[in-house]
Amino acid sequence: NLVTNATGLQVSAHMFTDSGNSSVLGGQVSLTTVAGVATFTDLRVNAAGSYLMLFVCPSVIATLSQTFGVTVGPAASLSILQRPMTVTAAAVMGTWSVGVVDLGGNLVQSSTAAVLVAPSADVALGTSLVAAVAGKANFTDLVMNKAGLRVLLFTSTGLMPALSDAFNVSVGPAHHLEVVVQPGGASGG
Repeated sequence: NLVTNATGLQVSAHMFTDSGNSSVLGGQVSLTTVAGVATFTDLRVNAAGSYLMLFVCPSVIATLSQTFGVTVGPAASLSILQRPMTVTAAAVMGTWSVGVVDLGGNLVQSSTAAVLVAPSADVALGTSLVAAVAGKANFTDLVMNKAGLRVLLFTSTGLMPALSDAFNVSVGPAHHLEVVVQPGGASGG
């Protein structure tokens, strides 16, 4: 039975998952009862999965919700999932993996969005447009032609772009000799 004179008790909400994800419970997670009721109106979960809620109030037996599911939302943006650890000029960089994610950062595995690495004078070679497979676009053959501090921008129509953190492109190994100053003014004799 509802105890309508139970006003002013603190009730806190706690979330548990068996999905193995690192979800965070957001919103106002602690409320005070009014007429025996604490109404949580803005609780948010940021990752898809299966959850239980535990509501705790000192000196009152806690209660556990039924299991409920949170599903992945529609595609909203791009996120860099993997990038090469080292990059050398004039060499294939290694894999850049770009994910299509929802507002909570969940991978939208149904997405086949076309992802473009934005044109740049620094990207010399490679496939610049890749279709996502299971929500991931993998760029495996990009080559940077100049050493120095660089960033890459990945875009897709209708989605927020992803800008990489700055990374250093190191000078590659010696490739060939070049005559810098041509000989001149010499006479034969």
